[in-house]
Amino acid sequence: MRAPQEGKYHLRRSASRWLQPPCLEPETITPGVRVFDFTRGETVELTRIEGGNPDLLADNRRVLKLGLTIRPFDETDFMLRADYTRTHLRDEIANFPSPTPEIEAAFPGRFVRDASDRLIQVDVRPVNFARHDRDELRWGFNYSRALRNNRALSAGGAEGRAQFGRPGAEERPPGDGGRARGGRAFGGWGGSGRGGGNLQLAVFHTWRLQDEVLVRAAFPLLALLDGASGSMSPRHLVDLQAGVSRNGLGGRLTARWQQGSRLESALGGAGLRFSDLTTVNLRLFADLGGRPRARRNPWMRGARVSLSVDNLFDEQVDVREPTGLVPINFQPDLLDPLGRTVRLSVRQVFLPRRGVPPPGARDRN
Repeated sequence: MRAPQEGKYHLRRSASRWLQPPCLEPETITPGVRVFDFTRGETVELTRIEGGNPDLLADNRRVLKLGLTIRPFDETDFMLRADYTRTHLRDEIANFPSPTPEIEAAFPGRFVRDASDRLIQVDVRPVNFARHDRDELRWGFNYSRALRNNRALSAGGAEGRAQFGRPGAEERPPGDGGRARGGRAFGGWGGSGRGGGNLQLAVFHTWRLQDEVLVRAAFPLLALLDGASGSMSPRHLVDLQAGVSRNGLGGRLTARWQQGSRLESALGGAGLRFSDLTTVNLRLFADLGGRPRARRNPWMRGARVSLSVDNLFDEQVDVREPTGLVPINFQPDLLDPLGRTVRLSVRQVFLPRRGVPPPGARDRN
């Protein structure tokens, strides 16, 4: 929804309901896959069955969202925002969770064990959960300030402006597995054409109040925030974004901290502990068309050079068993094989030559 045009206070309420079709991907069988067996507390190599499940039912989803936006200052672009979201799903189509004892009891036909009770095969095709209820509160602030610019940027050298946290801005969905990647994580930043530049700062906190799953009607409710059902759902997330641009030069810093979580087994199996994780991403860019030399070098019009560093400090989540050991398939290099990545990109937009002033035109004026 769009931001209010008048007034300082804004309240939003919305609800939605839709259906999702079943997954019909081909079935594949992969031997020698390492999986942590929570029942025996060990990592085993087994045969994994993946693909589509034609027996899936379409899910039924209802979402209630309440939002409050406050702009306390008339002359300052400072906004406080809070969103409460309640999601209620029936027959949720979900990826098969980790093989905990309670999941094995709910889907006994998906697991095969040998005579020594060692897990040798698991079918991880998607399943329907009877019910999934999730409540979360997301709140924070967004500050923006225009910067004066004595030079006019070329038409091809401006980057669009989107404010993180504003209604209608491009945002990352909360909790996506964990790591905030750079590049386009929270929308575009940069100069706004003739306006010169801007300075922005945004901090938002996501607090997951409830995340519970009823796998089947005859089984107990699983609290994912407490580590049930092989879930590693963090309760708290903090997102930070800061950026500045001026005269065709700029930079953006994004960071995400997620609270550590755990995987527990309600039936007494071994559990896992996941550490806190903080990832920082940096992006620097230069719109060459906005530099003074662009008048003497027409090829610079519409050109941009950017340098992106994802996971700047090469942080990785640490996973431990109760004994302090790291399971084989939870080693940091397996969970995040890329780690810190550096990308240098050059973009050129070809513009009509009639927009380029002839040599000496500026002096004659």
